[in-house]
Amino acid sequence: MSYKIPLLIPSVPSFEVIAKYLRRIDASKRYSNFGPLETELRSRLADIWEVPLENVITACNATLALQGAIETSEPSRNPWKVPSWTFVATPLAIKKAGKPFSFVDVDSETWRAIFSEDDENLVDVLPFGDDLDFERLRKKPLTNLVIDAAASFAALARPLPKSLHRFAIIFSLHTTKLLPAGEGAVMVTNCSEWATAFRSWTNFGFSTGRKSILFGTNAKLSEYAAAVALGSLDGFEEVKEKLLKIQSYAFNISNDLGLEPHPSMRKRLISPYWILDFKSKDQKLKAKFALEEYRIESRDWWEAGCHNEPIFSEQRVSLPKTDLIAANTLGLPMHTQLKKIELDEVKDVLRIFA
Repeated sequence: MSYKIPLLIPSVPSFEVIAKYLRRIDASKRYSNFGPLETELRSRLADIWEVPLENVITACNATLALQGAIETSEPSRNPWKVPSWTFVATPLAIKKAGKPFSFVDVDSETWRAIFSEDDENLVDVLPFGDDLDFERLRKKPLTNLVIDAAASFAALARPLPKSLHRFAIIFSLHTTKLLPAGEGAVMVTNCSEWATAFRSWTNFGFSTGRKSILFGTNAKLSEYAAAVALGSLDGFEEVKEKLLKIQSYAFNISNDLGLEPHPSMRKRLISPYWILDFKSKDQKLKAKFALEEYRIESRDWWEAGCHNEPIFSEQRVSLPKTDLIAANTLGLPMHTQLKKIELDEVKDVLRIFA
């Protein structure tokens, strides 16, 4: 279907914005393998997060970055824990890393994972652009903490808070995110040894020279992707301001309809999502069909939760809060090209039919 109001239009920098970086590629003749643009991107991000340059490492996509962070984490016999309320890439990365894991439920209000006191290895998901919350993990005896912050660059574009635990945060640079490179990812960590191992993992396990010292892969970010990411970083504040205005209007619409938006929007954090929590599955389905009738795109972003995906059918677990959130929530259009009149049309359809 050709939608009158699409769910998403990416905010990727134009050719005019990235042209200066492309000319530098032509001049340097460096196209991949940790070139000068990739180094500049890491340097600028390290300055934002106030961490050493070597603690920021790029990768060709966020799924591989999650896999690599887990594979290069501290050895542990205990299983990993991950919320089912996440995109399927998150548990797939754990599975590809060859680690045992199990799903946990999430808090109904925050949509954040409910971990047990004795959990040792965690993948903590920041849903739909949410912020960090190290405090809720402070007393846990963690060995490894990997944070899936795929869409949370806007929330974390500041000096990173201190943590009692070793952590690795993964950001997606996919074209749908707020710092797009077309495709790519960044890992930032407070552990230099983890950073070194992860960087080696992305480059065939090479250490110094061309000796492969660990079971790695080829997950490097190209200079072309770094060029797009640098252009996105140049225009980040402008994109953020545009989205903030649109998101504020969507927040008011949510309140007018008597419906809760997703937690990060309730916190007024900026993310490329507008997800409404309807009062029942029936109300959500009525809204979904009505929007479709009026050619307004919507999406069940994370479907029914990863524990209900066929690939994870061996994990028979009851997660009632995840089931309820999945049943009652629906993603609506949210991007910088949205007009007020389009948002008003979404509101009118939901008010009449939901």
